[in-house]
Amino acid sequence: KLDTVNSIIRVSKSNEIYDMITSIDITNDEEYKVEFKGEGKTAYLGDASNINDRILLLKEILLKEKGNQGEIFINDLNKVFFREKV
Repeated sequence: KLDTVNSIIRVSKSNEIYDMITSIDITNDEEYKVEFKGEGKTAYLGDASNINDRILLLKEILLKEKGNQGEIFINDLNKVFFREKV
């Protein structure tokens, strides 16, 4: 799990979103969760596979949905979406 967290941190830094992260939940190996309290968003990354692709998609959605609170689902790379909080 530590290797996965280090990977998430490293890739987040290289994609310039690391400073936005407030916490990384590693409780479930199949569903890593990243909190962005300042943005009002939670991202569900799924497992640690393709972490570079997942973080790149995460960055795109964070930029596109700036100002909107909600959840980002990247746990299935074939079905990535943002669900706005109502």
